Amino acid sequence: MGAGDVKLSLLVGLMLGVPLVVVAVLLAFITGGVASVLLLASRRKGLKSPIPFATFLTGGTLVAMVWGNALWEWYVRLLFA
Repeated sequence: MGAGDVKLSLLVGLMLGVPLVVVAVLLAFITGGVASVLLLASRRKGLKSPIPFATFLTGGTLVAMVWGNALWEWYVRLLFA
């Protein structure tokens, strides 16, 4: 994560609030991780190649804005069930 990603995360946190920013960041890390593994497996990127995180953070934010409450409730039920 670079300085721009940190600034974007701050903006996302201010915009969404506490429970939904957790959903957005978790989604960003999961999708970013899956995409990175696929890029490494296909040899399109190497271990030292940068992969922009802002794309995944933006996607996670959009999903959290639309389905964030339902995902948060599912996640909490999964943890405490």
